[in-house]
Amino acid sequence: MIACDTSALSQFLRRSSSGTNEIARNVGILIEANELALFGIVCQEILSGIKLPEHFERIEQATQALPIFFADNEDHTTAAKFFNVCRSKGIQGSPIDFLICAMAVRRRFPIYTTDPDFGLYEPLIPIELHRP
Repeated sequence: MIACDTSALSQFLRRSSSGTNEIARNVGILIEANELALFGIVCQEILSGIKLPEHFERIEQATQALPIFFADNEDHTTAAKFFNVCRSKGIQGSPIDFLICAMAVRRRFPIYTTDPDFGLYEPLIPIELHRP
């Protein structure tokens, strides 16, 4: 399975019928192959800030069709460790990014993202980035 970060999934969900970018196409391929894993925190990020109820419902239904994994205490503890390692090397990141990293490492899932911050974390913590 491949863990999908918010940045990549949002491109898939925002795709227009007139054309699809490469990131959106790759997410679609992962979904069709039943290889895309969605973390609960990514689902929360995707749904946060949607103003129109009909858009919220459409996106909520789309995310419910995917296998969803939730964090546990071990994931949160590992995320804090990853945060501390990166910060000690001068790399700042969000707690959500590090939770995604911790969840992916424990499950041995590569991460598909367009967020360049993950490339900064990669040399410091044991994540693997999916590069199709």
